[in-house]
Amino acid sequence: MSDVAEQHDSVTIIDVAYDVTLEDRLAARLKWRYLRWLAARPQPLEGCGTKQPPVAFDHVKHAEGVKCASCHHTQPDLTATSGEAATCVSCHKDPKDDALDCAEMSPKKNPYHINCMGCHKDSVAKDASLKGKAPTACKGCHVK
Repeated sequence: MSDVAEQHDSVTIIDVAYDVTLEDRLAARLKWRYLRWLAARPQPLEGCGTKQPPVAFDHVKHAEGVKCASCHHTQPDLTATSGEAATCVSCHKDPKDDALDCAEMSPKKNPYHINCMGCHKDSVAKDASLKGKAPTACKGCHVK
């Protein structure tokens, strides 16, 4: 058994290995670093609409104070390190059940519009300093 402590962005990771190969440990560490790198970049929310450019969603900005399940509602136990998250389009593009269709442009029928705009409005209502930082107009999120 070996204990290895590393410093990553002011978080100490202690790696206690029991019968784990070096290759497995390196693969896990590489995956963790890749996921951190990926999460630090705005991800395009695409695959649904065609009239507006895709939204560049910044997970890092949204992760502060927002639970993953607020958006990833089919994965209530999801955390930033617990595994892969289902994308919105996996359920909301051409839904087979009663799920909302993300191809709808209406603010009252599109799941992104309902969830994102609703959260932005609630956030501004709680903290007026977020006005302008939590957009509710089309061009605030769909930047050309």
